[in-house]
Amino acid sequence: MNSHRRMSRGAFEGYLVWVRGAVNATIEGYLREDDPRTGFLYKLLTDYPLRPAKCLRPALCMAVVGDALGSERSALPTATALELYHNAFLIHDDIEDGAELRRGGPALHREQGVSIALNVGDMLLAMALRPLLANTEHLDLGRALRVMSLVSEMAVTTAEGQAIELSWIRESRWAIADEDYEDMVARKTAAYSFVTPVRAGCVVGRVEADVERKLAAWAHALGVAFQIHDDILNLVQSHEKTGKERWADLREGKRTLMLAHFFREAPDAEARRARALLAALAVPDAAPPPWVAARVEALVTAGRLSRDEARSLLVNAAPEGAGSELFFLLESRGSLAYAQARAAAWSERASDLLRALDGAIGNGEHGRFLRSVHAYVIDREW
Repeated sequence: MNSHRRMSRGAFEGYLVWVRGAVNATIEGYLREDDPRTGFLYKLLTDYPLRPAKCLRPALCMAVVGDALGSERSALPTATALELYHNAFLIHDDIEDGAELRRGGPALHREQGVSIALNVGDMLLAMALRPLLANTEHLDLGRALRVMSLVSEMAVTTAEGQAIELSWIRESRWAIADEDYEDMVARKTAAYSFVTPVRAGCVVGRVEADVERKLAAWAHALGVAFQIHDDILNLVQSHEKTGKERWADLREGKRTLMLAHFFREAPDAEARRARALLAALAVPDAAPPPWVAARVEALVTAGRLSRDEARSLLVNAAPEGAGSELFFLLESRGSLAYAQARAAAWSERASDLLRALDGAIGNGEHGRFLRSVHAYVIDREW
């Protein structure tokens, strides 16, 4: 894709900021904070939406509509519903995973407790019906119902993808074929993060069926590449960049392409060690490696560390040590390189599909935004 037909990073992020402002303003219009009995609930509804976030899903929807119609405003109710679903999914996902951080801050259930967080997630899902019903005021009834059908299908598909992964965790299953992993992430991530926003935008924007089909195929490939890439970033980047704790996917038992490849390739002794390390990561107060404990104790004896400082060091050393060793095992078996190659293959497929659509995508800001998505979420080339 010619770079001159894409946006600069600043313009792309400006587009996201504009969409985020419009969507959050719509959400705030649904809040009822004046009731002292329920005001706290409505205030918490904006907790995740107001944290640093890309708002990519609504932006995809609005860009498709804007490119087709020249005006994106008719997509705002649908875009808002998608963002409400996204934040509800994040809250529930964080609880299921036992996550510590989200978007650079404590996960909601860590701050407010599981019961309140669940209630906030449920409320976000319930509130998503409002903008979907509001579509009947902006679209003809047929299109409004089709959008609602797409969103309903998205919610079911996403829950199915989450169920597949949770079943693998419950069954302690590590023998996972690439095709099974990619089907899982296509359901869990690609369906609601890429495919449904694009398809819903096509419905709102009256995009031709053939173009909608091709855009959906592009979004599917982009979504799978995105998730593989995201799994890799959780291993190699700090929580300051990812917004959640390093090794979080390992600690939460997430089945990633790297781990699936490793367990296919590793000899029994290495596989057993990897399973022990994964178990250690899953226990928050797991003991650090013996040599670390001995070294810290020596520093205390020498008066160079207080007992409280030593305790803090040991708490942090356990997951870091286990994560580092597991990272080394994955790298030594070529599992990271393998996942990078698979992500690159899906990424190239997405690029080819978008190039084939070039004549159907305009050169205005909405079309240039769509051409820029790949660089932003996969290549990170800016």
